[in-house]
Amino acid sequence: MCLVGCQHDPHIATFTTNQPNPDDLVGTYVPDPATAEFIARKGRYPQLPASITLGAGGALAITNIPDWWLAEFGKPGGGFDTGRGTWSVDQHQRWWAVGVHFQSTEQFASRQHRAESFGTSFMLVGELPPYKLHLTIGDPDEGRAMLFAREPSPLK
Repeated sequence: MCLVGCQHDPHIATFTTNQPNPDDLVGTYVPDPATAEFIARKGRYPQLPASITLGAGGALAITNIPDWWLAEFGKPGGGFDTGRGTWSVDQHQRWWAVGVHFQSTEQFASRQHRAESFGTSFMLVGELPPYKLHLTIGDPDEGRAMLFAREPSPLK
């Protein structure tokens, strides 16, 4: 007798299932406290200010994202990815994500992804704003991820 099981991403229950309004996603996202500790402790990355900015009109900027989000098997390489591109709201099966596209990855430490053009997705977490951005590290079944929370908007 042989038992076969199917593993799954343990974070899947937190992913957004209702289509978000793109205006509700605009802002700058930084690692939440648990992620900041995880980056330093498990990844052994130096503490640099990491951020993901989703601009109005689809402009994207990432700064100092630890390179293990794109590394094979999620192995920390000690470098950081920085770049500019575009973003959109995309559906992945029954969940919603931020699809990102970089025109250039020249400033990526993740060497295997250096290219003229590169696209991927950040899963959305939560059903109502403010959402979080989920960046999987390595195999999704292992449950390793970085969560980025939107910074509060400055008061006018």
